[in-house]
Parts: sequence; C-alpha cells; structure tokens
Amino acid sequence: GRTERWTDHAAPDILPSLAASGGRVLLVWQTLRRDSFDIYYRLHQNGVWSAEAAVTANAANDWEPVAAASSDGAFHVAWDSYRGSYDVLLRTLSRSGTWSPEIAVAASPSLENHASLAADAGGRVWFTWEIGP
Repeated sequence: GRTERWTDHAAPDILPSLAASGGRVLLVWQTLRRDSFDIYYRLHQNGVWSAEAAVTANAANDWEPVAAASSDGAFHVAWDSYRGSYDVLLRTLSRSGTWSPEIAVAASPSLENHASLAADAGGRVWFTWEIGP
C-alpha cells in the first residue's frame, strides 16, 4: 500500500505499536505533549483512520506503549509510567469504542518497565515486564 503519515504534530512521535482484530487496526505511540510524554492512538476501521487522541493524560511521563488485540475485538494497551516509582499500567479499548480506567499491572516501589503484551484465543491478556531495584 501507499505510505501514510500517521501524525503531523511538531513533537517527537516515537515507539509505535500496532494490533489488529476483525478488520480494525489500533496504532499507539509515545509523544511529547503538554510538557510530558503521553501515549496517543489512532484507530483504523472501515477504511479510515480516526483522529489522534490520548490514551494517557496524567501529568507524569508515560513510555513505551505496546498493544494487543483479544478475540472479543477489544484492544489492550500497556505502558510504563513514573508516578513516584516506575510502574506498568493498562487500558482496554472495548469493541464499542470505550476506554477502561487505568489498571496498575505492576506497581511497587521497585522499577517495573519495558512491558510486553499478548492476548490468547481464550481472551486472556498476558504481560511480561522488567523488574529492577
């Protein structure tokens, strides 16, 4: 297919991740907006990309998004964030287009970052991440 520009914002847009399910594609990436790094997304469905929008809006920095699609058509997005310590967080975009609240997947005084994410045929979501001191 042809090359498409997925964002035209002047800020750096880095670390894209894609997930696909049922003819839909979710694109997530890390970007510098509102004086902190946030996670943004666009959804491709019915041949059209949505406008970009925020997955995260916390004043803390959010990094390294990863995306996975589950068998029910939902998209899951995990990332790490520094909110007093480095933690791994998750939000889910339902098939109907509603985002879940943030869920802390790994939250302790230790460093938790560099998440990986997958969904199996049974709809279970699997995570891995690094743990440091």
